[in-house]
Amino acid sequence: MRSRFLLPLSLIFAQGASLLIQIFVPRFLGPEEFVRFSLCWTYAQFLVIGLFEWLRNATIRFSAGVDRATSLRRRRVLTRLYAILAFALLALSFLCVILGLWWNWLGAIAASLGYAALRGVFDGAQALARAKFLNRQFIVTWISSSIISVILTLLFAANSGSGLVAFWAMALSFGISVSFQCFRGALKGISASHWDSAQFRFLWTYGSFIALTSLLSSALSPLVRTFATYGTGSLDAAGALLALDLSQKLMASIGLAFNLVFVQYAIRTAEHGTSQEVSQKLKFQTAAAAALIFPAAAGFLAVQDSVSKMIIPGSYLNSYASSIAIATLSACIVSFKSYGIDALFVVSGKSKRAVIGPMTTLLLTCAITLVGAFLVGWSLPLVLIGQFVALSVGALVSMRFARMETGVRWPFNEFMKAAIGSAGIFLLVRGLPGEPGWGHIAMCILTGAAFYFVYAYAVNLCEIRSYFSMRNTYR
Repeated sequence: MRSRFLLPLSLIFAQGASLLIQIFVPRFLGPEEFVRFSLCWTYAQFLVIGLFEWLRNATIRFSAGVDRATSLRRRRVLTRLYAILAFALLALSFLCVILGLWWNWLGAIAASLGYAALRGVFDGAQALARAKFLNRQFIVTWISSSIISVILTLLFAANSGSGLVAFWAMALSFGISVSFQCFRGALKGISASHWDSAQFRFLWTYGSFIALTSLLSSALSPLVRTFATYGTGSLDAAGALLALDLSQKLMASIGLAFNLVFVQYAIRTAEHGTSQEVSQKLKFQTAAAAALIFPAAAGFLAVQDSVSKMIIPGSYLNSYASSIAIATLSACIVSFKSYGIDALFVVSGKSKRAVIGPMTTLLLTCAITLVGAFLVGWSLPLVLIGQFVALSVGALVSMRFARMETGVRWPFNEFMKAAIGSAGIFLLVRGLPGEPGWGHIAMCILTGAAFYFVYAYAVNLCEIRSYFSMRNTYR
């Protein structure tokens, strides 16, 4: 029971470590090197999601089902697929390293491929641990990898001043964390004599649409960063990329912690529950996602005076300040869509129409940005506003098709409660007196959290009163 409650804390710790990297790496790297570091990270994450996300979802969804024999066969297929992809990426990375001696631009590709291989295997091992409810293993692995990642990345960034070297160090941390366990399992999967084609077809039928959805969703991040860098230059883009990175890391940490606690229980309900229980669980999933993600975005925007003073290097400040509001709103939509809408496709196992929303977002982002650049010229506001509009439309499209696939009734009243409470947090925190600094940030967090808890209880957000009534009943 204790490990269950430590699960979100371990993931928050991991996201906090990632946030530390994002905060301190710009202090050790110049704007041009930071842009290289940020772009490598973005492209590598795109590869991880595009190649491995469907395997990770399939591992969580099907590797510990009701039929143990079928689950075992599916795990064997998944293990072999992980191994084949990882070794192929590492081989390509090694080839790019060799060729990079003649063509320097291949060095960034090599680093992105290496990171994708190691991070994909790491996420697969964590997904299997979560599917089997091996909470202690999951927690220890996350915490150890986070500590190693922070130490190696900051150490190499400080001593080399190179974004590429710092990124290689971060990639290496995932390999260190799970190398023996994961690669031993990978070799076993490759050497297995029997290839279960039926289970592969089943997993691919489920996972192909998840893979395409994830690929299109993750393509937005490198696309927007490429537009920003191409259109404005490295110096101006550095602050905007930092704003995008910080806001996305924060929103993702909230969403991941929520997903870690609730999604596996939603999957279990989908496996064993009645249709009414499944519908209620899906409705709660999306309502609770909004109730956690919306106030986090509002609070982050409200403390920007302190964040800018304490965290952002001076050379990044102008473009950061002009980008952070729209970047945070976009990150809020991305996180809510990922954990409140797209998660429903994963839980229900009905993923065929999940691809339409991300495709709409990607095409609309390209259209708005390119047409706008042709009419008025390239600018950071154009790129960021185009992303925000496209994300908003894409989220509405995804909501439409998620309802068609799952039959969920969207809890718009809960969305409105969360939005009003978030607006209250923003106004309250912005009005707090005090000089910008760490102490002021801490006071703002405590005040905002206390206000939101009282507000949530008063309006019974996500039926929070019944939760406390149940706890009192069992005491």
